[in-house]
Amino acid sequence: MHRTNENAVSPVVGVMLMLVVTIIIAAIVSAYAGSSAQTNNKAPQATIQGTVYVNGTGPNIVKFNHMGGDELVTAKTQVLIRKGDDWGPYIGNLNGNPVIDKSKIRNSASKFWLNATDGGMDVIVWK
Repeated sequence: MHRTNENAVSPVVGVMLMLVVTIIIAAIVSAYAGSSAQTNNKAPQATIQGTVYVNGTGPNIVKFNHMGGDELVTAKTQVLIRKGDDWGPYIGNLNGNPVIDKSKIRNSASKFWLNATDGGMDVIVWK
């Protein structure tokens, strides 16, 4: 008596081993590519306190104080003021574009963030 179907076991095992090796290699490549795509950049966190000074005859002033947290790169910082219920009777004083021009923002030493003459940043970070 001669068995003819015993030879089929070896090719099936070989194919299964090749399939397992291929899946393991794909998993390793996928894990490596996924970890290299992640960045550790996170948005800075800062506490900002604002005060509005209303001058009946002159310009109104909005003063912001950086109370703590990360320093903010002024070239990447946009100051945006939106009208809201908290403005109370002064809501009509906020007109025009809510994005404040950086050449009008000064630090406590009266140095403007953006130099309007040459376009350079005179104040690099806000801390």
